[in-house]
Amino acid sequence: MSDLGYAAIFMAIIAVASAASETAARLKWIGKSTGRKILHITAGVLVSFLPWFVKNQIYLLVIGALVLATLYYLVAWNKLEGINDPSKRNWGMVYFPVSFLLLVLFFIPDKREIFAISFLLMTFSDPFAAITGTRIKSRKYNLTRDEKSTAGSVAFLISTLFLTSLFLYYEAHWLGREFTPLFIFSFLLIIPVTATLLEAIPSGGLDNITVPLGSAFLINIALTTPEIQILTGFFAAVAIGFIAFKYRMLTLDGAIGTVVLGTFIFVYGGLQWSLPVLMFFFSSSLLSKIRIQHNRKVEERFEKSGTRGIFQVLANGGIGGAVLLLESYFNTGWLYLVYVLSFAAAAADTWGTEVGTMWRTRTISLRNFNEVPQGVSGGVSLPGTLGALLGAAMVVITTYYWTADLVIFVSLVGLGFVGSMIDSLMGEFLQVRYRCVKCGLITERKNHCEQKTAMDKGYSFITNDIVNFCSTATSLLLFILIYNTRL
Repeated sequence: MSDLGYAAIFMAIIAVASAASETAARLKWIGKSTGRKILHITAGVLVSFLPWFVKNQIYLLVIGALVLATLYYLVAWNKLEGINDPSKRNWGMVYFPVSFLLLVLFFIPDKREIFAISFLLMTFSDPFAAITGTRIKSRKYNLTRDEKSTAGSVAFLISTLFLTSLFLYYEAHWLGREFTPLFIFSFLLIIPVTATLLEAIPSGGLDNITVPLGSAFLINIALTTPEIQILTGFFAAVAIGFIAFKYRMLTLDGAIGTVVLGTFIFVYGGLQWSLPVLMFFFSSSLLSKIRIQHNRKVEERFEKSGTRGIFQVLANGGIGGAVLLLESYFNTGWLYLVYVLSFAAAAADTWGTEVGTMWRTRTISLRNFNEVPQGVSGGVSLPGTLGALLGAAMVVITTYYWTADLVIFVSLVGLGFVGSMIDSLMGEFLQVRYRCVKCGLITERKNHCEQKTAMDKGYSFITNDIVNFCSTATSLLLFILIYNTRL
């Protein structure tokens, strides 16, 4: 049978499964949750093995796009009221084809087995965790918005461990790969644990993206990495997350996010990729602690204190993590420079803020160059400007052994500094600010003096984390443009 024939059969089965689940749920034969699980498992199994039947990557992308468009319409316009609560739209089913499209782009046709196992992990482990979490009473927890249970997370871990073991069996007995006992142990440690954390962190169904995508890239990395590096990288990430949480550098969700990010960085890149993020993280955390001791009053203007959470971890390290994943797949060499710049820009912004507010000093607005209260978003000072430049330099200098080129060094430091200036400009013109209705303080916080603050200026959806993310992304785009035209 041709690819088009198999594609038509796949689409027909998905349509029938969707209609059957929706009809059964509307007739009260099954619950909404059960209907979603039936559709989830049916689609997941079909998707996992589809590339063995439809081998043309373009056809697979078209299938993914059609399913994505259809599901988006059905969820957005509440056409699946049987299995989807209209008052709480479940976007997880929409994110499923998003994962499919991304994994087809990266892992088809050459790595179909990685494509398959990444979807099977989500297909079976997620509903198994949900069923276990509802039937076994256990401690509940929230890392972000959605409530999870320890029983559900343990069930997810066990299911993932079983499926990952089957994957190694397939690799060894069908593809002829040889694995040492130490590699098997290390592989069966980091994949299930990391996948479980990737399921525990997100909210709103985003685990349908984080689990398949993250698992696929980590499996791809681990299969070509020495077992000693896998173990040392994973335990280093866990140790850093634990220390950061214990000494209140990070919240619990921030520490777990750091463990996940650190696992990818340390396992893939070793010392070369680890030094920039370690310099950024520990220097920034230390400066934050010192600044709080010297000038605690300015804390009231910041949205978050010196203890960073998951969204700050993502804002500062998410782009670097994404660049690392791309480099692990494409092996370009030059993406390492982009990775370094991402942390140089993050360090420049953080050092600029911490040094600039460590002592009471004159701060001006980039809008009109008038003096503004210290700590107001968008304000700049001489100590802060010098701190931003030094922060970028400190990160880049840790990589000079591998990038011993003066032009590249200056470019990375300069663009890291430019990133902090873009951050200040966005903070002045776009970032949301609030005013305390009781004391009149301008702050990034939504609550002050035990009352809700009033919006003063900016756009409500542009928070400090969004500004950090966008300023870093802009500096990276500038570097890519310069690198491909001059360096």
